[in-house]
Amino acid sequence: MFLLFRLRVFRAVCVALFVLNVPLATVRADVRPETWQVVVDAGSSKTRGILYRLSADTVTPVVEYSSKLPLASYARVPDDSGNLLIAPLLDALERLAADKKYALEKNTVLVNVLGTAGMRELSAGQQDAIYKAVNTSILAKGWALGQVGTIDGRDEGIFAWVHLNFLKGLATSDNTLGIIEMGGASSQITFALKSPSADETDVSKNARTVTWNGKTYSVMSESLLGLGADAARTSMNKIKQQDQRCYPEGAPVMKVPTTGAFDFAACDRAYDDAIAAHYQSEINKLIPIVKSSDYAQTDFIGLSSLYYTLNCFQQRYA
Repeated sequence: MFLLFRLRVFRAVCVALFVLNVPLATVRADVRPETWQVVVDAGSSKTRGILYRLSADTVTPVVEYSSKLPLASYARVPDDSGNLLIAPLLDALERLAADKKYALEKNTVLVNVLGTAGMRELSAGQQDAIYKAVNTSILAKGWALGQVGTIDGRDEGIFAWVHLNFLKGLATSDNTLGIIEMGGASSQITFALKSPSADETDVSKNARTVTWNGKTYSVMSESLLGLGADAARTSMNKIKQQDQRCYPEGAPVMKVPTTGAFDFAACDRAYDDAIAAHYQSEINKLIPIVKSSDYAQTDFIGLSSLYYTLNCFQQRYA
């Protein structure tokens, strides 16, 4: 439980990599004077802002504020994304910091807005329109403009992989753990390759080089867009409208007057149908991965929705 609590703040790694301008290929601590920065994690199910204090090699989260509205939900009204989401979020962070007696010089505080899978599902034009409004709102509120944009799904997986192995005490180890992270709109599978591949299907050509405290890893990271918990369930619901068999008994189904009648085998088939109809190309990305010897030799830990779901059942039925 402690490990998963710590993983919820793995965005501090995003600060070290993105905000401090440390290249993805190098994960290390650079000595810098104290600065303040905001990172807005624009996920597929909510938007979370964290104000960080950066001093020497220490990154300290100071205050945090979340909105249940995802940034991607403004695709049809992009101009509202700045005024109705980002600006109020920044106001809340400023207020919370003041409550802790921190007086911010906002014009020196970089605001970074990093979109993840929810934003990756939008077209380039939709993303650009939203980020244009976000930039305008940041500057209008008197903050400094940092990095604003959508991060790559493979990078997202690498951030989680670095943080998990750091928390497990495996930094610079030759036996790191792999991660399978299921978010709301995408899932990531990430692991280090143990040696040059001799497999018939060579996955190393898609690996990325990560140097961590002087040790270099070849890291395989793949992101499956649309196969997050929320997105996959939405696809299943569209194909099997009002199907009760993927919901616990008594649970409402898609806000219609019917309740769940769970049947694992039937639910499994419903998800297979949804994946075959919409996401077979994403599933095909996994074929060379699961055939690789490195995959077979790696122990994996499930994160995010995988953990939340299993933990829910464990608490409910233990």
